[in-house]
Amino acid sequence: MKRNVLRTSIALALSLAVVGCSLSPVPYEEPEPSAAPAPTSTEKSEQQTVSAVPEPTGSELEVMSDTAEEYAMSPDMYFAPEDYNTEEYASVEESGFVAAATTPLSTISADVDTASYANLRRMLRAGFKLSSAQKRDETNATTIETTGPEDAEVWDEYPGYYADSYQVIPAGAVRIEEMLNYFDYNYERPKTSDAFGMNAKVGPCPWNKDTQLLVLGFATGDEDSSVTEKGSNLVFLIDVSGSMDDADKLPLLQSSFGELVKSLGDKDRVSIVTYASGEEVVLEGAKGSDQQQIMRAIRGLKASGSTHGEAGLKMAYELARKNFIEGGVNRIVMASDGDLNVGMTSESDLHDYVDGQRKTGVYLSVLGFGAGNYKDTKMETLADHGNGSYHYIDCEAEAERVFGERLTANLVPFADDVKMQIEFNPSMVKGYRLIGYENR
Repeated sequence: MKRNVLRTSIALALSLAVVGCSLSPVPYEEPEPSAAPAPTSTEKSEQQTVSAVPEPTGSELEVMSDTAEEYAMSPDMYFAPEDYNTEEYASVEESGFVAAATTPLSTISADVDTASYANLRRMLRAGFKLSSAQKRDETNATTIETTGPEDAEVWDEYPGYYADSYQVIPAGAVRIEEMLNYFDYNYERPKTSDAFGMNAKVGPCPWNKDTQLLVLGFATGDEDSSVTEKGSNLVFLIDVSGSMDDADKLPLLQSSFGELVKSLGDKDRVSIVTYASGEEVVLEGAKGSDQQQIMRAIRGLKASGSTHGEAGLKMAYELARKNFIEGGVNRIVMASDGDLNVGMTSESDLHDYVDGQRKTGVYLSVLGFGAGNYKDTKMETLADHGNGSYHYIDCEAEAERVFGERLTANLVPFADDVKMQIEFNPSMVKGYRLIGYENR
């Protein structure tokens, strides 16, 4: 199996062109405001009511409840599914400056995830934007424009009703370290027995003339050939619930899985576990060289049912332990939109479970798919605490890139729980702040 060396950056790119998936790298400009059309009589009526729900007509009257309370509890009867956005992102708070005289050491965990970049590209292609007129919806931990009802209680009750005003990039979706990790900077690898090679550059900060911008890049040495020679035990945990039926989810995974199979050999073992309303072992311990058998199992997957992620996780870890390769690679690769709605669903429970499982030597990497109901918070939690990498797949080109390059590059762990510590000289540096890594 081929593998690239680990490379990661601690910095903020001065400018990032959005590349891949045929999106032109043109800087985003806020559109000129246009005059809103005059409201119709129905819209005027909606603005005057607390419920902000369209007046039912015709056959809708037959199914509408007689009481306002029951009607408010069932708004989905009148809303098209595509008008409701339930994506979830963690809230973030940028770090401030720290005095080097009192706190000269800065310590962070290494990160090789790239999910944020591809996810942001997906949002930009879909017409999402940044806006100065925003309102926080703390329930969904996202940001939305204040063009909906004025009544705050009504807005909180129906955060996804005003679909057009919901197309704003959530602050939690922007993770600078993952945007930097997306690119390959050809960092110089260590020439001695050192574990890492470090590259450092300092230059003027483009948005603050009183500060300098320090960029640190790290690259590992040669991989341990004894690990790759023993082979890989890979368990693919694939979400086949009903929400994965969209073209940018399970079908996208199926069409690009062959890129991964190309890099596998006789010493590698592949298992496939699916989960929806229940879990199922679709394939167990197939040789990596048996491409036809693996692809036949992948192409036969169908999406339906609810999302019992807990059952799937437990089955995948059980299968990984059963086929464990001592001294080799033992990893679960989970593919999902993160919408776990049966069994273990909270981030804290997922954190505790995978954190305990990684002690067995089985790591968990995560591949995110889809839009509208994507749960970034759960997916990042699983990857971070499962000792794995996190990638988001928004198109065919990205799927081929991740399956053919990124995934195999990160399969062999270089080290566990890597942390980096930087010490600033107070006589040279008055203060510093870390850009990105807010939740690491």
